[in-house]
Amino acid sequence: LGKVKKEIIFKNLKFDLKAIGLLAKMINRHDYSIFKTVLDEFAKEKITIISQKTYLQSLFLPEGRFTKKVLNKKELEDVAFGMKYAEKMAELDIGQTVIVLDQSVLAVEAVEGTDSAICRGGSFAKKRKATVCKSSKPGQDHRFDLPTVGENTLRIMHENNCETLALRTGETIIVHPKEFINLAEKLKINILSIGSGNLTKINSTIQKIR
Repeated sequence: LGKVKKEIIFKNLKFDLKAIGLLAKMINRHDYSIFKTVLDEFAKEKITIISQKTYLQSLFLPEGRFTKKVLNKKELEDVAFGMKYAEKMAELDIGQTVIVLDQSVLAVEAVEGTDSAICRGGSFAKKRKATVCKSSKPGQDHRFDLPTVGENTLRIMHENNCETLALRTGETIIVHPKEFINLAEKLKINILSIGSGNLTKINSTIQKIR
């Protein structure tokens, strides 16, 4: 697992002729356009890019609540509200994360990335606790850019007034899942993996990492 910061394409870099040619082929600078252009170039060299899920199944959470606290009605309303907007932002290729409180969007992730969005959104929560919602887009291409969270995500949340993390079931990579859940419990951060099931039912029973 690794990360390429998108803002690099906006810096005054000197590209070689190959890179200049690829940039010229892109219809825009959206994430999908960048990845698709690179994939097409790999295909010319007979290199096949496979789904991230092929070898990373153990890094995805099934549907459920994975921390001890049962969320209250207001918290669940924020989760439902936030996941709807996170999915819409992902569909528009803007970002995969929104930070919400009282069914109001405090911040939307863009080119700056998840951590910066959490810091920005959490700053508006003051002494209250915001919810971080992360989602893939409908029909997500699993070969690239699946939402990813790790222990650093939790630490950033803890430092910035965010208490609940809602993820899309089977679509979000969890770096070191057991350690991730243990740290979430330690920091008193709620973890919900949201699929197609009823949100109240998902919240009613704690799930364990297998």
